[in-house]
Amino acid sequence: MYDSFVTVMKSEMSQKLPCKTVLYNSNNNKPRRCQKPWWTDNLGTLWNDVCKAEKVWTKCKGNTSKNLRHIYVEKRKLFDKSVQKAKRQYWFSSQEELMNTASNPKEFWRKIGKIGVGNERQNNIPMEVKLSDGSLCNNQNVVIDTWKNSFCDMLNQNHSSISLNSNQVIFDEFLDNVISIDEVYKVLNLSKNGKSPGIDDIQVELFKNNTALNALTRIFNICYDFGKIPSLWSKGMITPIPKLSTSDPHDPMSYRGITLDPSSYKLYCGVLNARLTSKLDDLDCLNDEQNGFRKDRSTIDHLSVIISLITSLYLAGWRMPLPFWTSDRGFHIVRYPLQQVLSMLIAILVGWSIAAIFTSAGVLSNDKTQKEYEARTDARSHVIETTPWFYLPYPGQFGGIGFNSGIFVAYLTATFTSVVDSIADYYACAKMSHIPPPPVHAVNRGISVEGIMCAVSGIFGTGHGTTTFGSHIGCIGIQELDGFLEMVLSNPNLSGGFTACFLDNTVPGTLKERGLVGWATGGIDEECEEPMGEIEDSAEVYEIPAITRLLEKISFTRFIPFSPTFRRRK
Repeated sequence: MYDSFVTVMKSEMSQKLPCKTVLYNSNNNKPRRCQKPWWTDNLGTLWNDVCKAEKVWTKCKGNTSKNLRHIYVEKRKLFDKSVQKAKRQYWFSSQEELMNTASNPKEFWRKIGKIGVGNERQNNIPMEVKLSDGSLCNNQNVVIDTWKNSFCDMLNQNHSSISLNSNQVIFDEFLDNVISIDEVYKVLNLSKNGKSPGIDDIQVELFKNNTALNALTRIFNICYDFGKIPSLWSKGMITPIPKLSTSDPHDPMSYRGITLDPSSYKLYCGVLNARLTSKLDDLDCLNDEQNGFRKDRSTIDHLSVIISLITSLYLAGWRMPLPFWTSDRGFHIVRYPLQQVLSMLIAILVGWSIAAIFTSAGVLSNDKTQKEYEARTDARSHVIETTPWFYLPYPGQFGGIGFNSGIFVAYLTATFTSVVDSIADYYACAKMSHIPPPPVHAVNRGISVEGIMCAVSGIFGTGHGTTTFGSHIGCIGIQELDGFLEMVLSNPNLSGGFTACFLDNTVPGTLKERGLVGWATGGIDEECEEPMGEIEDSAEVYEIPAITRLLEKISFTRFIPFSPTFRRRK
């Protein structure tokens, strides 16, 4: 069925579309002429007439030589005039196209890249190969067999075993439905025009009509129902591309094979991929580790982490010069590692700046249906335009304050769990930071702040609360680093043995600074163990600066559980 469809398509193409006759390796058409963008079939005919007239004139030895020379000169003049006319028409049409694409920067620069002699320089593959003895052979059959054997040995595996579990059958209503015309249309609409066709010589833009769309949908459903594809889809045209400019052009292994598949086959794969992607997104089966290998996940998504790595780790020993003013010295320069403290803010600003440049240059599409539209800095500009400059939150702005017993019990259970978890986090942080355990008033003060902020959040209707987050307390204690490293280490895209080994051998620092001492001793750094006397003397870290001395003068504050002067009764 598909072969008949291809035959009908080619028949319509030959009748309705203009074509150009290209004769390579012949005496009538020279290959270099066909590389000219302004070359036409009429010029090819005129050039063949010039060559014939020249050959007849040079071979003539009689009295008619002068007349034949005159014929040759006239034909050559006609050819030269036609060439100049074709060039002028081509450059005029190119100027018109550039003027029409001025509003589309991407298309404009794509056409600019095709202008000039650089586009005419193409490295043709020589029709000769180097044999095992080092000699060159230009026999066509030998050359073709050598290329065939080289790629067959590289791509085909003689001993390959694939075990498939044919007994496992999965039924899914969404995946088992017939392929609709809308699915094919969406994939077809995303396909770019002007791409090289496959072995069937049908470009993707020829499918962008209702007749071909209906035929494609029917073919796709037949393939999907029976689990088979046309034999033509299993064939592809291998286009060799040189790996290096300095490699031997006579060696087939110096080229990288690019396979051109049929456009209809790629559309069918696109429909299946769209179904699987939608299903996996609904099931949330794709992990964050696969972010870098998924479509529409560009380097902008990872830019903040990369910039944060550079500013917080590789530039950790560099102190940024900053202007400062004091009453004693006036304006002077101080050095402070500001890039380490504000690493995330710098990463966000750099990422936003690059996105702004891409937006202004037209690199990112302004089509809202495209994924890259979300990276534009003006994609959500309406939010800033419609949001007032000053917005004062007040209780009840999202509705009246109500009470629900079921929600109250659920939140009460979560609150008790959060309190127990927070108390454990307080003691764990104190242990890892080499300070004394928190006293009762410090624990009460922390729990009180969490409770008050949860109540305030509920009153204002934000729907969230406040608690501690201690997933990286152990990492802080072992490596003695700030929370920015937890962000780096907790990102699955940057975790793993390769990244850890790379950072360990590139980031400067001592064994203690790099955390190797802590890891080797099981998380206990013997050099950091403090005597009990020093720990007791450092208990002042839990006092409130400037307020504790005032509270000591007020006697009843010792009865307030969260006051620094609180004393428990024995």
